[in-house]
Amino acid sequence: TQNPDPLQPIGPSAPLGPVYADVGFEVFGPDVVIEVRRGDGRPLEGAWVRLMGPSLAGGKTDSSGRLTLGPILPAVDYRVCVDASEFVSVERGPIEIKPGEEPVRLEPFDLKPASRVRGRVLSAGVPVVGAVVSDGMSHAVTDNGGRYELRSLDSGMLTLTAGKPRYSLATRSVTTEAGQWLETDLTLVATTPKVYFDHRFAAGVEPEEMSILRQYLSGRGWQLLDTSPGQSGDAVWVALVPGRDLSAVEQEQVLNFVAQGGKFVLLGDWAGNKGFRTPAANALLHRLGLHISPNLIRDFADAERPSWLNVARFRADHPVSAGVNALRLFSSASVFGLYPMMSLAETGDRAFRVQSAPVQGIQVVVSGGAFKGGKAIVVGDVSAFLDEDMAGRGQANIDEADNKRFFEQLLDW
Repeated sequence: TQNPDPLQPIGPSAPLGPVYADVGFEVFGPDVVIEVRRGDGRPLEGAWVRLMGPSLAGGKTDSSGRLTLGPILPAVDYRVCVDASEFVSVERGPIEIKPGEEPVRLEPFDLKPASRVRGRVLSAGVPVVGAVVSDGMSHAVTDNGGRYELRSLDSGMLTLTAGKPRYSLATRSVTTEAGQWLETDLTLVATTPKVYFDHRFAAGVEPEEMSILRQYLSGRGWQLLDTSPGQSGDAVWVALVPGRDLSAVEQEQVLNFVAQGGKFVLLGDWAGNKGFRTPAANALLHRLGLHISPNLIRDFADAERPSWLNVARFRADHPVSAGVNALRLFSSASVFGLYPMMSLAETGDRAFRVQSAPVQGIQVVVSGGAFKGGKAIVVGDVSAFLDEDMAGRGQANIDEADNKRFFEQLLDW
């Protein structure tokens, strides 16, 4: 879609998928064939499949209930998630993909009919927009009326959670029955919003380089945490440009934090800038269904400073971009994610990718969405939120365009 007015936000297509990503290099490995069936053995068309590991791949099953993904990098630690409305969601793993030329055919996924829950999330009687409601596997994000629908739940006793930054995590036990709707509301209690800027992995960004942003958030009522938020479901965990591999323990801490209702935001950068290592970031991001590419996105729109990206394509009517006319990035990496992740910000059609592949046109630079009980987001640039004055006109990067507002709304959503 062409955007005739560069300051008029438009809605990018999403959720993202089907997509395929690798670690930034050519992949040699087999295709993987996944078959999804109903409980009676009939093929299930239109089921969303996500294969997550060193390669990231996904899509929808065809009329035969099959989906072929690949080539897939051989490894031992893949997980496959299958989601279909009215059927219980399934996750299987770890799965080993062995080297070879012949397609790898996984054991079929047989899905059983689901129970369903719907209702609203409220706080002091007011609908809460953007809250994640989950049973630990399936999830839904509340709409502008605070409404949610979970259509892929198992039957029996379940514990639902509802959470969002600025609110304490709410839980409710319910008993569901296959094929039946259960109506239930959840109530959130407002609390102080909390954010943790994690510099432990960063190679090229120091805490003092984000002083303006930190002061702004503090003045807006955010509590800046000194240590990781643990299992706190009401906090935001911001990881800055990882420059080293995260240990298995560190990765599990982040995954458990998100599963328990927290929000995780990773700020990356292009192809090694600020000491950023894309393989280190993707080792974690791929487990969340997200990916950041080791490439460089620039823009022809500004002839004098072609490295600046004047981003003005946002998801229509989305809380992250409300009131945001433009986001000014200093270059970027492209990002994307598997369903149900979505594009949250895109470049104009004059952007161009100068690494990985010479591609001109619209590029996604912010992507994210719900993951189990919380949310995960990846941003292709960290420089836009620093105190630096890369434009050379006496103004910090964070004060360019609507960068400050966009960042806070990214935390708030």
